[in-house]
Amino acid sequence: MVEDLEVEVELGKFNLTLEESRQLQEIEPPTYTSSDPVTAVFQNRQREEARMFCLDASSATRFENGVIPAGGFMSVKTYHSHIFIAEVGVAGQIVLYWQADRELCQKQAVPIDSSLEAEFKNAGTEKCSLHWKDQTNAAEILQGEIEPGKVLDINTHLGNKFLARNTDGVLFYSGKRWPSLLASKRWSWHLK
Repeated sequence: MVEDLEVEVELGKFNLTLEESRQLQEIEPPTYTSSDPVTAVFQNRQREEARMFCLDASSATRFENGVIPAGGFMSVKTYHSHIFIAEVGVAGQIVLYWQADRELCQKQAVPIDSSLEAEFKNAGTEKCSLHWKDQTNAAEILQGEIEPGKVLDINTHLGNKFLARNTDGVLFYSGKRWPSLLASKRWSWHLK
């Protein structure tokens, strides 16, 4: 890639300043490409079987890899940057969206569960409190207080509901707002 640009620059196809030329030469090629192998060992930590799919990012086509029973494992030989999805239940709830990253290591353990990291940022002007709402008895469990402009990180699970109250106890945020597709295991909410 860099070699092609060097040839084109030599042929006079680009008019680069000295600074642009220097910046171009500082570009480092990626360490790994989609031809570098990765072995992924998926561990299903769900209480039900998980269906595994490989996702073709260019066409959004999914190719089934098989079913992993609850508590089971599946080893997949793949390549750097390939994407995998795990679904559970009749409705096919997505509980994993994972991209192979050879930079982490050649063999990777990938847990399949509904856990995720949530970040709640207080974008308001006064302190607020964040509560988890227990769906079994409607109790509100305090998770912490958040000063204006500050963040509270919570380890939680897909489907949990949170509430935010101002210092007078007035509810100003209520909801799940979980995305339908997990593109990451970390999500951010801005509370106002």
